[in-house]
Amino acid sequence: MTTPESRCYTHKKCSAETEVSGPEFHAMSDPLAGMNRTFCSQCEDMFSIDEFVWTDTGESIPDYYQRHGRKASDTDRMLCSNQGLLALGGAGLFIGFMIGTAVCLTIGGLTGIFIAAFLALVGAVGGVIFREAVVTPKILQRVCGVSDTRQLK
Repeated sequence: MTTPESRCYTHKKCSAETEVSGPEFHAMSDPLAGMNRTFCSQCEDMFSIDEFVWTDTGESIPDYYQRHGRKASDTDRMLCSNQGLLALGGAGLFIGFMIGTAVCLTIGGLTGIFIAAFLALVGAVGGVIFREAVVTPKILQRVCGVSDTRQLK
């Protein structure tokens, strides 16, 4: 299946199309991401997603989110939202900090403190990468049938 690089949605109030691409398209296409507002290029302002439809299908964006996200649990939705990003990044930070603290207590001194801080940072980044590369794609595959929601219509 080919993954599109962009998609257009239409603002119902002004009938203008806005093309979304890049990370914004990735987030906008994801029914579990918790998007509730988006931008209208004609009005040059943010509005509730209730005011938009996908241009190619005419389906309202909330209906699209409902249809593709109906199998998702509350935990799935949390893990795929910004809360999940913070939770897994925070968990990685905590694990890295704990390992770093053990190293710091063993080595001692300023070197130990720097190693502890570095391991905490590595843990936080690792938690975010784990969420993006493993957790979210697995949940999306189970719930939506694809690991990349840009493929959904």
